[in-house]
Amino acid sequence: MGPATQGKCKTTWYLTFDNAGYDPAVVDYSMNEVRCDNATSGRPGIGCVIPWVASNLVYTRTATLELADHVTKAQAGGAAVAADTD
Repeated sequence: MGPATQGKCKTTWYLTFDNAGYDPAVVDYSMNEVRCDNATSGRPGIGCVIPWVASNLVYTRTATLELADHVTKAQAGGAAVAADTD
């Protein structure tokens, strides 16, 4: 995959359920399409963008000291904030 190459991916399952004495039940299930590429800035490799899943934001204390201090103070005050401040 060359630089900034984009593609689409869609998974479809075809399932057959067999039970003695009954006709087989066949079900097909298609998942939503996702974009797979290496066009996302800041990411050196190939990956997929899944729009219905929120991504994690990771901040380090050394790179974002003011934000890390703010989160630390909010957590100390009882705020339910999920963050690591290294």
